[in-house]
Amino acid sequence: MVAPPSASPRSVRHLRVPGPRKEHVAEGGARRPGAYWARLLPPLAALACLTRLPSFRWPLWNPDEGYLAVQAQMLAHGGALYDTVVDRKPPLVPWLYAGAFALFGDDSLLPLKVLAVAAQLLTAVLLVSLARRRWGDAAGRTTGVLYLLISIGLNPEDTQAAAFEVFMLPCTAAAMWCADRHRWAAAGAAVACAFLTKQTGGAVLLPVGWLLWRAGARRRD
Repeated sequence: MVAPPSASPRSVRHLRVPGPRKEHVAEGGARRPGAYWARLLPPLAALACLTRLPSFRWPLWNPDEGYLAVQAQMLAHGGALYDTVVDRKPPLVPWLYAGAFALFGDDSLLPLKVLAVAAQLLTAVLLVSLARRRWGDAAGRTTGVLYLLISIGLNPEDTQAAAFEVFMLPCTAAAMWCADRHRWAAAGAAVACAFLTKQTGGAVLLPVGWLLWRAGARRRD
């Protein structure tokens, strides 16, 4: 009995590794691109609001919010960041506070708390899209729900504050979303935004760089 010939080295090199799923088909067989998001976005938005609801209970949750408000007020009166107002953090969140105060007044952090809810929802949507593209619809739904639930798993003083971390996360998620689609310029811009929101946001450069290196290695093969 003769054994079948094994695959040649050339054919092995050209085997295709399964990649991200490119399209999703409804259970009935007809493709409905908007149906998935139409069903998912309302409960996801409701969960984002529910998990952030305690943030509206107190005017301030931690010192960062108070100091950011002071920075924004001083900037509005002609102060200069890192001169009149000194902080070791990057500038994007102080500028965000200053912009919100210019539009809505500086007597309340309510607009920033609403923006924090929007930031959490945007992060969840990006993670859903990322997971869904790689592992399917169910993985996308699970990822979005788990993210919003886990996001309030630490001390409320940290998780409910409209401070640096909550505004950094959409940038890091966007960096991975763009890198997964090989949109390298947009991924680089998102990495820069994450770093300019909080220094630790620059850590997303590592997985983005790895995806860039892997994409280059595949092209060389």
